[in-house]
Amino acid sequence: VPAAALVVAIGAVPPAQAWAQVRELLPVVGFLAAVLVLAELCDDEGLFTAAGDLMAGICRGRPERLLGGVFAVAALVTAVLSLDATVVLLTPVAFAPAARAAAA
Repeated sequence: VPAAALVVAIGAVPPAQAWAQVRELLPVVGFLAAVLVLAELCDDEGLFTAAGDLMAGICRGRPERLLGGVFAVAALVTAVLSLDATVVLLTPVAFAPAARAAAA
């Protein structure tokens, strides 16, 4: 937002054109914001940590099983929330079981 305001302030983009872009992108940005809030609430409730624990229990130190578990959980989170939520919240959760599997 500050960078966009600066671009408008220096005259590189006319205010009318900037406002047209804001109106066009507002539904997408609103949707992404809502999904990320929902994903954060799920994380606060421990959903992603529980998924990581489940993956660790299922893989039992076997990387092939871990890959399948991560794939299944990521597909489910992506279908219910979004790819953004999967990348932001599930990726760090997958590192813990992956580290344990590599150490075993």
